[in-house]
Amino acid sequence: MTDLESLQASIAALESAAEDPRRDLRNQAVKALSRRDYACEELRRRLLQRCADAALVDAVLQQLAGEGLLSDLRFAESFLRHRAGQGYGPVRIRQELAQRGTDSDAVDRAFLACGIDWHQRAEQVRVKKFGAESPQEYRERAKQAQFLTYRGFASEQVWGILPF
Repeated sequence: MTDLESLQASIAALESAAEDPRRDLRNQAVKALSRRDYACEELRRRLLQRCADAALVDAVLQQLAGEGLLSDLRFAESFLRHRAGQGYGPVRIRQELAQRGTDSDAVDRAFLACGIDWHQRAEQVRVKKFGAESPQEYRERAKQAQFLTYRGFASEQVWGILPF
C-alpha cells in the first residue's frame, strides 16, 4: 500500500466515523469514563449537551452499562470513599450523590459496603479542625457541632462525640 492509498484510507475512515453518530457518541462517553467514573444520569446529561437525540444517548448508556464500563454502584463507592476521606459525613455525601443522579439503591449498597465508622470519622474531623481537647463551654460545643453538621454528619453522630 502506498502512502497515498493509506492517506485515502485514513480519510475514508474518519469520514465514516463522522457519519456514525452512535459510534461518535460512544467514543465521547468512553473518553469521559477514561478520566473518571460517572453516575449514569450525570453522563447522560453530559452527552445530551452534545447530542439532542435522547434515545440514542440512552442506547449508548445501556450498551456501556452492559459492558461494565458504566456503573452507578462503582461510582457511588468511589465518590463515597473520596468524600469521606476529605472529611465529609454521610448526610452530605448522600445529598451530593442524589444531585449527581446516582441510583438510590446503588447509594445504599455503597454505604453498606464501605465499612466506615461514622462516629470515629466525625471525631477525626473534629480533632483535625479544633484539636484534641474537648470543648468545655457551650459556645465552643455549639461551634463544633455546627461545623460537623455542615460537613454532613448526623446529629446523633455529632452529639455522640461532643460532651454535654
